[in-house]
Amino acid sequence: MEYMMENMTWPEVKQARDEKRPLIFIVGSIEQHGPHLPICTDMAIPTEVAKKVAQKVGGIVAPVIPYGYRSKPRSGGGEKFVGTFSLSGETLIHLTKDLIKAYIQKGFSKIFVLDWHVENVEFINEGLTLAIEETEEYEKKIIVVDNPNGLVDQSILDEMFEGDFPGWDREHAAIFETSMMLYLCPELVREDKIISDESPNYYPYDILPPPDDIVPESGVLWHAAKASKIKGEKAAESMAEALAKVIEKELK
Repeated sequence: MEYMMENMTWPEVKQARDEKRPLIFIVGSIEQHGPHLPICTDMAIPTEVAKKVAQKVGGIVAPVIPYGYRSKPRSGGGEKFVGTFSLSGETLIHLTKDLIKAYIQKGFSKIFVLDWHVENVEFINEGLTLAIEETEEYEKKIIVVDNPNGLVDQSILDEMFEGDFPGWDREHAAIFETSMMLYLCPELVREDKIISDESPNYYPYDILPPPDDIVPESGVLWHAAKASKIKGEKAAESMAEALAKVIEKELK
């Protein structure tokens, strides 16, 4: 069975629709992730996790939206990095709306939205709301998960961070994402460039325009050197299992 829609022919997509297979819709970002991770990290990780989920539930993974809303300095490094390329909120709203509306109108009634970029959340929700309002006559149910990290078993997270969890905003390009990439996409990790870093003056709130001292030059907001493939494997498998249970509960 094929799980990636982009690799399917149109009759195969039609068959998946007719079989009412759950559609997994991913929104990521193109954003700096330090000197050791590629700028596609926010679409690479959820795509690989989605493949695992699809295999568990018989789902189909839609082509990912690679770009996301602008990066915040204290949770992604901000827009100053050359490798970060973002959409306006208005564009992301309409892109989400148009695509979800098209899937609904083509007959996909069970849709699971997986977002890996925290800055996307409200714009995705607005796009989904508009899509629902414009497809009132169609059968549909949409489930949205915008913080899949929180679905990982707590004992695995405790082991991963070794009692040194700084909060998800400061964990950008650090232990969690680096560990996940070491397991899911090891060929994309520059292991010799993995470092630990942190903001020289962290603020638990946003300042506009952002001060220069809120983001380290490396773009790594915490201790990536504590990452490992084993940690990534445990987290990724736990996340995939949890997401599959959500789909089985809500979309079967």
